[in-house]
Amino acid sequence: MLTTPRWMKELRMQKNLAVLLLRMEGSPDMPTLDYATQLFTAAGRGTGNLLDYYDEMSHGRLDLSGSRVYDWINYGHTKQDILDEWAKAKREKKQELLNAKVEEATAEQQSGEYANAVSRGKIVEWARDAAAQNGITIATDDVIICVFNQSADYFGSPGRAVLNWNAADLGCFSVDLTGVAHEVGHALGLNHSRMDGSAAEYGDKWDIMSAYNVRHFDQSGGPVPPGSTYFTYGPGLNAVNMELAGWLDQSRVFNISSGSKTYHTQLHLRPLHRRDLPGWLAAKLMIGSRPIYLEFRMDAGWDMAFAAPCILLHQESIHPQDGQPCSEVLVAQPNALRGARADLRAGETFEIGNVLDIFGHYATITVREINRETQEAWVDIYVRAPQVYEGPSGIPFGGVIEGGGGLVFVPGRGFVPVPPHSPLIRVMAHLADVVTLQTVNRGERGPVIDQLSLSSLISARDTLSDMIASRQAPKVPSVYQLSEETGSTG
Repeated sequence: MLTTPRWMKELRMQKNLAVLLLRMEGSPDMPTLDYATQLFTAAGRGTGNLLDYYDEMSHGRLDLSGSRVYDWINYGHTKQDILDEWAKAKREKKQELLNAKVEEATAEQQSGEYANAVSRGKIVEWARDAAAQNGITIATDDVIICVFNQSADYFGSPGRAVLNWNAADLGCFSVDLTGVAHEVGHALGLNHSRMDGSAAEYGDKWDIMSAYNVRHFDQSGGPVPPGSTYFTYGPGLNAVNMELAGWLDQSRVFNISSGSKTYHTQLHLRPLHRRDLPGWLAAKLMIGSRPIYLEFRMDAGWDMAFAAPCILLHQESIHPQDGQPCSEVLVAQPNALRGARADLRAGETFEIGNVLDIFGHYATITVREINRETQEAWVDIYVRAPQVYEGPSGIPFGGVIEGGGGLVFVPGRGFVPVPPHSPLIRVMAHLADVVTLQTVNRGERGPVIDQLSLSSLISARDTLSDMIASRQAPKVPSVYQLSEETGSTG
């Protein structure tokens, strides 16, 4: 049985969910009080409920055991009241923007965003009013969860979430575990997860903070099998989001920082959320000043809907809408046969940087093996630090000095000036490519590397041959050279 170390207990975060079941006229009281109690509170421990989920996602650091569900009360407002608040806020804000000479399209967008914020604030305000009228006291530090019996809204933001029962589709925008875990994630301070290089929201199919655009288990359309009591579940939370929330167990993270040296190691990983297993649960790889997080995820448990066990790579980014930190998944296989994907599977390699750029950072991450039975992954990591050369004081080596020349270092002779625009510069560039290619792990790319090296050597040879031919050519005095215009000398 897993025991929580004392130092981890001291870091446990206590958060209480105050779940209000809010009745609007015209729909039955759904979900039932028993269903909601099982989903949101300690009464449902062991059923795969929200507390089970966030216990694993937080490496045991988030304590939701004090959460409580309050039985159905009248909300006191209708869906039309909410729509009227939205329309009023939008109309007034848009007029204000137009009066300030803001363009029509911009005013339309900004007033809509403003109206969303106003109406959502009003939904929670009215919920608190209804609770107070029914003698329910909600502590200021509680996370308030509003659950409606019909469509009202569906969102989460720090300290609050609004959900509704969706009788038409119990597994989408309803009181199902995937949707609830996502919106409660917002209530706990998490932002949407994204994909590197894309401006779209919900870009990480392997992370709960991409809402329903994820690989999750959904049995809402048929009989609910054991283990999916709440219609849907999964996926888990990625390592960067766990880090941003303060939940990632740093004692189980392998830190790799090569500094100014080339670094090669083999990493042994366990699944990110399986803190009951010995070993590293994640790795943090520094490529210069850029941290890349590596995590191993099995196609089991909360991640049952994954196509295969895999390594995922994430980085921290800034959300473009609110400027808050968020996670981004890297596209590890951009040229996969069935389309680009982020999951890195056994035998696959991901490259960071340009192998030919010896002055930039370069790294490869190769999944050597994944063992399904023992739930272990072995990853080869190679990091090549940029090469740094320093020339004589005041003169840039590899750069351009006064007059357009440069310098070449020759063993035994030191730095030798190279005339401006000399073909020798091209020769040295080709030879530098050959040296760089010799530092690359060959593996299956050996023939390609050999071909590139040969091509660079041939180019260097041809440039030198041209220089030699030019020097050996007879020099004809200009007085005897033919005029291109007249064909005569002179």
